[in-house]
Amino acid sequence: MAAVRHAFGDGITILVDANTGYTVADVRRVMPGLEANGVGWLEEPFPAHDHRSYAQAATLGRVPLAAGENQYTRFEFSRVIEDRVITILQPDLSKTGGGNIRSSRAPDTSN
Repeated sequence: MAAVRHAFGDGITILVDANTGYTVADVRRVMPGLEANGVGWLEEPFPAHDHRSYAQAATLGRVPLAAGENQYTRFEFSRVIEDRVITILQPDLSKTGGGNIRSSRAPDTSN
């Protein structure tokens, strides 16, 4: 990340996707570097069902957590909204069949 920031400067936003491969210890270890390099979000550090790890990771730094593409039903996505841990909501309508999540209402329900 530091090399990318150095090469491109502050004119870009770096976004990091962990592809559900992190532990809470991994987030604790990388968060200082994410913050130092102005990373815009940390996407899906954990599997979608690991609500406890998302809650713990949200307390480890200022970089917002992003997730939602692996929640396949409106019930799973509602849990993400209700937990108020994930800042960047990313429903993937191609994975849900397009009709299971009412994306047009999601911003209204997140407040």
